[in-house]
Amino acid sequence: MGGRIQRFCGLTIVALIASSAAVADASAAGWLPPASTAPSVRNVDGQDVAVDAAGNAVAAWTVEGNSPFTQVASRSAGGGWGAPVTLVPPGEDNGWDPAIAVGPDGDAVVVWSSVRRPTGSAAWTRQIVFASSRPAGGTWSTPVALSDEDGIALTYQPDVVVDADGTATAIWSEETGDACVVRTRERPRSGTWGPAVDLTDTAVATEPQLAVDLAGDVTAVWNFRAVPESGGGVIQSNVRPVGGTWAAEPDDLSAAGAFSFDPQVAVNLSGDAVAAWTEYTSGGALSASAARRTGGVWGAAADLSQGVPRSSNPRVAIDPQGTATAVWESYDAAGAIAHASTSASGGAWSGPVDISSRDDDPSPGIFPQVVVDADGNVTAAWRAWRRPGRNAVEAARREAGGGWGAPVELGPSNGVIEARPLAVDPQGYVTAVWGRGNSLVSSVYDAVAPTLRGATVPANGVVGKPLTLSADLVDLWSPVTTSWSFGDGSSGTGATVVHCFSTPGERTLTLTGTDAAANATSTTRPISIAADPSLEPGVDPCTTPEPRPEPRPEPRPEPRPAPDPPGGGFGPPQGPAATAPVLTGLRQTSARWRTRAAARGPRLPVGTSFRFRLDRAAQVRLAFSQLSDGRRVAARCVTPARANRGRPACVREQLRGTVTLAARAGANAYAFRGRIGGRTLQAGHYRVRVTAHAGAHVSPATTLRFTIVR
Repeated sequence: MGGRIQRFCGLTIVALIASSAAVADASAAGWLPPASTAPSVRNVDGQDVAVDAAGNAVAAWTVEGNSPFTQVASRSAGGGWGAPVTLVPPGEDNGWDPAIAVGPDGDAVVVWSSVRRPTGSAAWTRQIVFASSRPAGGTWSTPVALSDEDGIALTYQPDVVVDADGTATAIWSEETGDACVVRTRERPRSGTWGPAVDLTDTAVATEPQLAVDLAGDVTAVWNFRAVPESGGGVIQSNVRPVGGTWAAEPDDLSAAGAFSFDPQVAVNLSGDAVAAWTEYTSGGALSASAARRTGGVWGAAADLSQGVPRSSNPRVAIDPQGTATAVWESYDAAGAIAHASTSASGGAWSGPVDISSRDDDPSPGIFPQVVVDADGNVTAAWRAWRRPGRNAVEAARREAGGGWGAPVELGPSNGVIEARPLAVDPQGYVTAVWGRGNSLVSSVYDAVAPTLRGATVPANGVVGKPLTLSADLVDLWSPVTTSWSFGDGSSGTGATVVHCFSTPGERTLTLTGTDAAANATSTTRPISIAADPSLEPGVDPCTTPEPRPEPRPEPRPEPRPAPDPPGGGFGPPQGPAATAPVLTGLRQTSARWRTRAAARGPRLPVGTSFRFRLDRAAQVRLAFSQLSDGRRVAARCVTPARANRGRPACVREQLRGTVTLAARAGANAYAFRGRIGGRTLQAGHYRVRVTAHAGAHVSPATTLRFTIVR
């Protein structure tokens, strides 16, 4: 980064992580497919993301290069990212290290660092902290300088929070002569930034971080070094109550003389707080923490690592009940791995749990991040180095009261994600962002099932009379797949289906809506099917019978065409083709196959696929009947028995179930694996009759035969 400079405020720490090998990708269950912003001119990195109470998100990131700059983009809940906006201060052409915050009502503030070359000087540059704000639904303001814009001071590591009233608080570290102090400024909603307030006045204070609770009380932490060149110091904290001022003296969280750095802080809505940091001891690096109850004081520091060697980069979150979760990484001879620990209501931390899976990869869990939702469900994400030249973002979940799930890969990334790539909204949706190439990429963890707004299911029906069923299911983040189990061994898909019951009786229909993250909402409806005495016994009343072959008629002269109706044009449509859907091209990929249950069967395909074409969208019904030997008795084909063994042979046809599909105009395909309504068809010979339904109109039946091999 050509324009960035650091002097004695800068902090240099020995790297604890090495390179690594590859491990197989995991299935990203619950995470929706990644979505990207419009591309930038160069690679993006250093991302940060925040969400408001409605789930609308705002992200900020750095566009890398010799002259990096800061961009932001917004995303509505359930929608996609808008066009990136480049934030360029007047007279500047660069920016990096952004931090972003959003209030519950959607007011957003972003702060970042920029470099300016003083007028008449070509020897060095100075760093300035800038800020830009955006009211909910509005546009970004012209950036303003928060730190000393005209002097020669250097500023570092800005952070920002926005409380429930829209008041923003920014913090950063700034050189002042022979010291490096932590400074803050406050800006009321729709107001201007107030004067700077120094939270330290001597020595070196760096790495400031902020957190705010529902009341608007702001907690700050930073690293205080009495000796500038020491590289690490004491972790300190200060609190500014809403409408008040910062305390005269900060609290020391880590022990005096400790070699501590990289402080992090989190608060819940009630004001319970947890802090964590990395600390070097005679036994090596460890991750430490302290907790503070609402309105109380900080407790004694605790060792998060509990014997895990070379631990660092801790991050923390705390849920509404006061249970804190910390994640961090460690490195040993076998490589790096991400860990997690919990502490309930300020109590002792649990033993570390590995949340990344090392397997054959020495570095699968680097720079972990963590968030927790209102119900106590925890999400962690980290960088994984999969193979030379390929980085990925992985994540793991711990449901409230449960254990950590297996890690899943969200997608490839540019590299390190030591910024804040996670945010969670009050509904429980988690947004993860990371850089991939020259775009910001995001994925949403969807833990919310679709909403059933209504269903139309008649209470009664008659055998052989098609019924129209419909459901209104919606989901915020993805389309809903609607499936039906009709209670008679058959099933269907689609928001609207037409189903015909072949036998009388009481049925229970099950309606299920499933979103793209596999969340499902189900409901049941009873329906009573009455018999139709006029139907012929032994005939499936829901399937149009196959036409019997007829003798070929003698050739006759073709009739003369009817005259056009008065006024010209075409007459009314003639025949069933004018109203019934037209189904053509029915075929199957294999007429001899096996089911998955026949695992030791011959080397045959598992299942078959039925393909067909429609002239318009329609409901398509596939009725599956098993064929077996029978004996003709009167007009019926019955089961062979001693008493009828002399009767003529015939083929018995027994309906085994139906499947109803919502098919589209044009080519369609249905993969059939031998299961109908949760039941697997047995080995044998079968016929499938396929009909297309549009309202009360039904196409002629088309049939195929197939054999299931044991």
